[in-house]
Amino acid sequence: MEVVDVVEDVLVVVVVVVVLVVVVVVVVVVVVVVVVVLVVVVVGMMFKLAIATAEYEGSVLPTPSSPVAFSPQQRTSPVDITAHA
Repeated sequence: MEVVDVVEDVLVVVVVVVVLVVVVVVVVVVVVVVVVVLVVVVVGMMFKLAIATAEYEGSVLPTPSSPVAFSPQQRTSPVDITAHA
């Protein structure tokens, strides 16, 4: 075998390896993009379903767990308090 034949064989192997790596990278990128799109679609549908359910039930605002009347901030009438002593 001549040196030229060996170099050609090595170049062929290198080209085949590079092509295989490129194909694998492209496949991985396509799979990742498809998975991301599916996740976005599913989450979007779940969000729409949650909004539709909330609108259907009429529970737009949360209700207080223990409604208590506010106590006054001062116990005396404002007329009794003046700025001058």
